[in-house]
Amino acid sequence: MSQKKIPLRRLLAGAVLGAGWMLAAAGIASATPPVTLDDTYITDDVGVIAPADEAAADQRLAAAHEATGIDLYVVLVDHFTAPEDRIQWADQVATSNGLGNNQYLLAISTEGRQYFISASNSGPLKESQIAAIEKAIVPDLKSADWAGAVTTAASQLEEQHAAPGRNTAITTGVVAGGIGVAGAGYGVWRAAKKRRTKREIEEELQQLTQRAGAGLVAVDDAVKTGEQELEFARVQFGEETTKDYAAALADAKQKLIEAFALQQKLDDGDPDTDEERRTWLSQIIASCEEVQGRLAEQATSLKELRDIERDAPEALARLDRGLLEAEASGGAEAALAALAQRFSAEAIAPVRENPAQAASLLTFAKERAERARTALAASSTGEAATLIHEAERAVAQSGALTAAVTQIGPQLDEAGAQAEALILDIEGDVNSAPGINDPSGQVASAAAAATQEIARARVDLGTSQRNPARALQALEAANAAIDGVIATARENERALQVLDGTITRVSGLIQQTEQFINSRRGAVGSTARTRVAKARASLDGAEAMRTRSPKDALAEAQRAERYANEAMQSAQSDMNGWNGGGGGFGGGSGSSDLSAILSGIIIGSNWGGGSRSSGGGSSWGGGGSRGGGGFGGGGGGFGGGGGGRRSSGGGRF
Repeated sequence: MSQKKIPLRRLLAGAVLGAGWMLAAAGIASATPPVTLDDTYITDDVGVIAPADEAAADQRLAAAHEATGIDLYVVLVDHFTAPEDRIQWADQVATSNGLGNNQYLLAISTEGRQYFISASNSGPLKESQIAAIEKAIVPDLKSADWAGAVTTAASQLEEQHAAPGRNTAITTGVVAGGIGVAGAGYGVWRAAKKRRTKREIEEELQQLTQRAGAGLVAVDDAVKTGEQELEFARVQFGEETTKDYAAALADAKQKLIEAFALQQKLDDGDPDTDEERRTWLSQIIASCEEVQGRLAEQATSLKELRDIERDAPEALARLDRGLLEAEASGGAEAALAALAQRFSAEAIAPVRENPAQAASLLTFAKERAERARTALAASSTGEAATLIHEAERAVAQSGALTAAVTQIGPQLDEAGAQAEALILDIEGDVNSAPGINDPSGQVASAAAAATQEIARARVDLGTSQRNPARALQALEAANAAIDGVIATARENERALQVLDGTITRVSGLIQQTEQFINSRRGAVGSTARTRVAKARASLDGAEAMRTRSPKDALAEAQRAERYANEAMQSAQSDMNGWNGGGGGFGGGSGSSDLSAILSGIIIGSNWGGGSRSSGGGSSWGGGGSRGGGGFGGGGGGFGGGGGGRRSSGGGRF
């Protein structure tokens, strides 16, 4: 009698009363596939770990892999079902996902309060070491600290791996059968993906290492050169002139010491995680870039001084011309007075002090120019260059302050024009508001608020104390608010047009699915039942939100439709598992009993004429502790013989 090869996530926990029904458990399997592990180390099917905590725990497992070369995957479900045995369930997930000897699976049932680490007997860890990991996570599991349990497991993995006496056996068996081939293919894909990820990380770290090394060399050279330049500059221009350069150089030396200390941590031979390497290398690069920027700025200033010194008389003449031009193009006070006639004090506050500051800077520049003339007469070219440099900067700053006064008027006029245009836009939204379906009143409220902002803006735009910038800022906020509310209302209008039809269609689909399951409840497992319950709950939620938020209600109704379709597919798959199993229901006097079984009427002993651990025939895992020819058993079973998988451990918490 041939047996149908079915991917196994659950065994159907059917029950039948009466002699003559001796069905092979291997032939009674759900077609629902096993849990497929996520691309990360953690597969949380229950959603009990917050995203941020899950990301941190996943990074911790990745760090453990870096330290040990071992992958520890974690899967969390509410209950272990089909099979309900924690060992069989975890082994099934591990093998169907193609986990190799160096890859372990920690399975946790959050509501069933069970756990187990599935492991190959040929893996690098001994049974006692795996048991130590399991024991360490129990306190976290008892307190429902799921992320903490993962972190503890990662730490224990590193600790146990470092202990002497690890298992060094190598698996030499070849997995046979369709399930083995598929699992191996998935394992190869997963390993290849991790190799690609590892290669990408190494390439990134290599680039950072090169940048950090080049930065350290460049800064070290710049500091040595800077020390020489500083000594020359002190002799040439004096201590006072070069104090900023000296401060920048001292800071550079300190940062260079810190950067070399980080580089030493990278080179000391102690193992570092990829994250530590990335962090330290990035810190080195950032410090080097900051130091190079400051030293370059000071070097530029020093070069300007030397350029001035080389032709100090011409530089002084150029300064005198700049002073005359600045005085001739003054008028900042008059410009400010004119602005005060057109705009409020608040509007022109940013430039109110500019005329006085500009005049003060010109006075400073004139004083420095006269002192430079005296220094040149005494042949003190270094001192003269410093004075001319300071005066030039003062003239430039004075010009910038004066320009700001003359520029603010046109800027405020432009803000006023933009505000007037925005008022027209907002008024259009306000006028359209009454025609929009608005059961919550949010559109009307936003329209009223926008109308008030328009009134305030007209005051800022239409009086002698105008403040166009303030008006524009308030109008932009009001426009964004009413645009958002109207957009949502129109989306709700569009959603409402299709919502009722969707609810009617989904309601019928759920009823059909419930009827299908109820008439076959002896064969349909928990997945279909869970999905149809979720579908019903989502549909109820959609109906409750229909008036308040049609857009959200439509999304909830569509979610209900997805759940209902998944429920029907799962239920049909469960039925296919019954109808296609070896031994089937086709013969003998069982047709009426089959109908009773499918409808869940007959109850009694488990399938297979004995417990799962008994040794009969082709039963799942039969023959003592994975003995006989069953899954994981001795002889020719999957993973059987000398390799096999761990057969005890874990427990309840």
